[in-house]
Amino acid sequence: GKKDNSIIRRLEKTKTEIIAPDLAGEKLAMEKEKRRLAREAANAKKQEELRLEQERREKAVKNSYDSIFVESNMRSNYQNAGDGEEIDLEEDFM
Repeated sequence: GKKDNSIIRRLEKTKTEIIAPDLAGEKLAMEKEKRRLAREAANAKKQEELRLEQERREKAVKNSYDSIFVESNMRSNYQNAGDGEEIDLEEDFM
């Protein structure tokens, strides 16, 4: 009787109610976070690919011979003399 009641009262004082977690809500939140992280990773990968493609294009333009053979940059040996005197540099080679 009385002894059991005192034990029960002490147990009830320390009793905490356990609330069931919202497992479905937590699962949805985790899935949403996973999708967000996957989207960010995909965007980062796409940006990196675009940057690499841009670098490749710039390198191709830099290594291209198109900019070397421009008419305005070309001069003949006769133009190199500068003082009106025609010098054929190939004749002086040997």
